[in-house]
Amino acid sequence: MTALTLFLAKLIGALLATLAAAMVARAKEMAEIAQRAVADPMIVMFSGVLRTGFGLAIVIGHDIWSGGALPVAVTLFGWALYLSGLLLLFASQERLQRILDAMGLQRNMTAYAAGIGLLGLYYLAAGLVG
Repeated sequence: MTALTLFLAKLIGALLATLAAAMVARAKEMAEIAQRAVADPMIVMFSGVLRTGFGLAIVIGHDIWSGGALPVAVTLFGWALYLSGLLLLFASQERLQRILDAMGLQRNMTAYAAGIGLLGLYYLAAGLVG
């Protein structure tokens, strides 16, 4: 396992675990923030640029499709980040609002937080043990 894989796994894991904790601690506010963010083209564009850039950085620097689950998971995270950035950059505000509405953040925040938290713990543990 490369040092880059372990570094990225720990970084991704710590970020996701922190995000999940914030989602639980501020569930109602998080849903409101997401609604306001989708309504603000500047925030959507800025988030899209950041996601696209960070996703490309992972994809270009860590395009590893073998060597176990962790390297592939890190590469897949990079691709997911890149593609979600493209969605933010190119989808209309109406489409983004429909996606957000379909997610049902207000009533499903705990489930989303649990999923993100478990994913974060996987990355973090695998990066630390690796």
